[in-house]
Parts: sequence; structure tokens; C-alpha cells
Amino acid sequence: MPGIAVRDAPAAGADYPLVVVSHGYSNDPAAMTWITENLASKGYVVAAIHHADPPITDRSKAAEPYLRRPLDIVFVAESLRKKLGEQHLVDRSRLALIGYSMGGYGALTAAGAFWDPQARSPS
Repeated sequence: MPGIAVRDAPAAGADYPLVVVSHGYSNDPAAMTWITENLASKGYVVAAIHHADPPITDRSKAAEPYLRRPLDIVFVAESLRKKLGEQHLVDRSRLALIGYSMGGYGALTAAGAFWDPQARSPS
């Protein structure tokens, strides 16, 4: 689907909220443009991460995204808050994380949720 975003467009103001978006396992940030472009058009600075997930068919590497995804999100969020905050493009105190599927897991974990291996799923 063609988008309406313009690459490297100049900022129309200062101190916008920052939104970091994380896609699902073995997906691509382009799959989330329906929300990223919409948020950007409403005055948010949006960063969609491209995670380098192993192929979903390679079960020997299935644990890797569970470990890396939250670290990727925190790294991107903190790097952009520092860099863009110094330029007053983002308000460092306003950050949102959005994720779909594995990206949702990563966003929740990066925000402080934890995985409990002893927990039982609801029956």
C-alpha cells in the first residue's frame, strides 16, 4: 500500500512525544505503516524498528528474539530520546511503545513486565 510519508521532512515544531514501534516475528516495519504514518500525521515522532529475526522456520534459534527484542526496543528508545531530546525534537518525558505479536511481547517486557516460567496459562 503506498504511503503518504515524506522521508527526511523537516520538523514542524519541537518537543513531540516519541513512539517506538516493534513488528512481529520475521516481519517488517512496513507492515505497521498503517499506524506509524497515522501517528506521525498527528504530531508524534515515530521510530519503527527493523528487527533482524532469525527465520521463523529455524526452531533452533527460536529463543533469540525473546532475549533480543526488549533489548532492541530499549536501545532504540534511549538512543532517540537522548539524540532527539538534545535537539528538542522530542520530549524525553513522553515515550510510548507499540508492538504487534513478538513486538508486543518486546514492548511489554521493555516497559517492565516479566515472564514467569512457573505461571500456568488460564484454562
